[in-house]
Amino acid sequence: MRIILIMALVVITGKASANVWDYDVGFRLRHQQVNDHWLPDATATTLLGRGEIQWQLNNELSLLGQYDHVWALDKEDYNSITYWNKHSPIPDPPGGELNQLKFDWQFAANWRAIIGRQDISFNNERHIGNVAYWQNDQTYDALSLRFNNGFDLTIQYSYVDKVHRIFGDNSRSILPESDYRYQYNPARPPEQWGNHNHQSHLLNAEYRPTPQLTLAAFAYLLDNRSLPTWSTDTLGVRVEGAEKPDQLKYHYNVELAWQQAGKHHPEQYNAWYLATEFGLQYRSHKWDLGYEYLGRDNDSGFNTSLATNHKFLGWADIFSRYSATGGVEDIYLSYGGRNGKLRWKLVGHNFTDIENHHDIGYEFDVELAWRYSRKLEFKLLAADYHTQSGMSSAPATQYDLSTWMLSVAYNL
Repeated sequence: MRIILIMALVVITGKASANVWDYDVGFRLRHQQVNDHWLPDATATTLLGRGEIQWQLNNELSLLGQYDHVWALDKEDYNSITYWNKHSPIPDPPGGELNQLKFDWQFAANWRAIIGRQDISFNNERHIGNVAYWQNDQTYDALSLRFNNGFDLTIQYSYVDKVHRIFGDNSRSILPESDYRYQYNPARPPEQWGNHNHQSHLLNAEYRPTPQLTLAAFAYLLDNRSLPTWSTDTLGVRVEGAEKPDQLKYHYNVELAWQQAGKHHPEQYNAWYLATEFGLQYRSHKWDLGYEYLGRDNDSGFNTSLATNHKFLGWADIFSRYSATGGVEDIYLSYGGRNGKLRWKLVGHNFTDIENHHDIGYEFDVELAWRYSRKLEFKLLAADYHTQSGMSSAPATQYDLSTWMLSVAYNL
């Protein structure tokens, strides 16, 4: 909370002006079922309620406060990680917490400072994101500086003091006595903690020489004091482009990143990341062919511990169940479309183990969403993973798994 305590000092800089208050509420009701061939099946019905207050002190300074609470119908029917049992994991634990509390200060024409608990997302969220798919967001106690020249250049820097992860504040370092693991070892594994202390630096720059081309470079220096094996230094570049010579629109992106063990990491390793995607769009129909490579070295895989991992490597979350996984290749093909308020997306994945050169498995994903209004949306999502040879470093990949989720969200 060190970053949040400093926020009070920022108010002094504000000029007396007419204050404007606003508030908002939102909710998301979700039902998910998992058919797991490794662990007992899981069923989770959860409701997220969100309350938000915004205070515009003047033209330069504003305050946002956001509180979330999640209710679970029966937390014994699924493994939320926070409240552990032998069912298949669905990381939507019940409980409440302060999701955001931040001051936003426009202190010069092109400069902004954001201090406090905030969401941080860069590019496509493959390295840094807020994991908004799950009921509890991932947010950051941080000081952020953003420069935007109003035309083609954006530079963002964040110093992160603490990461509030999707498992919530109740996922503490000591297990509750009701957890059956308590009798064997009362210490909760650090990768399951709800909060991780950091002294991390995030730098991201985007340059748009033309409206059709975006160039990005980034340096994410993670010093995770709670889990040193997740301390990494990642440097990378990303290119996104699009062209529309006729009725067809072509788009592409290419990203290359290199990662090494960061400060206080107990081992040494170097791993590469490569992602490329090419697609075309005709009216409201879009096709994409993509390739993603997460390298591995010295028994350590390319780590994406702060990413929105649900968006990648399949929606069944086989590869993001407990910790980051490297040593994987993913070739995927997707088709998405829209008709009025209805939109849909289908994705097929084929996963390969880059060390043993054999097929891990394949997955088919479907999403169907109907946006009734600007604030109200209904969604159905399904994922079906089938194992082939699996992956020795990720036991979940050695078993078939299928899941489906139905949700209704208002103002989220």
